[in-house]
Amino acid sequence: MNFKDKNKNKENLKIGEIAGDTGLPVSTIRYYVRLGLLKEIYRTPGGVRVFNRKGTVKKLKDIKEKSESQSLKKIKKLLESKSE
Repeated sequence: MNFKDKNKNKENLKIGEIAGDTGLPVSTIRYYVRLGLLKEIYRTPGGVRVFNRKGTVKKLKDIKEKSESQSLKKIKKLLESKSE
């Protein structure tokens, strides 16, 4: 996953901007939200998911790093334990 971070001056990003910065498909980001690995901060009136840029990019880097050796369920538990 190549993190371009074109939007580094923005605090919040729409799901498409996260996808563009990370190279991940929007569907993968939605899947991570469903699993509880990522959390949107709100949705626009049109239903577009908006995320905190700094926290989301950091979590995606953590997921990528850990996914090479562990399942997404294990990664979720690790991320939850880090935030407690």
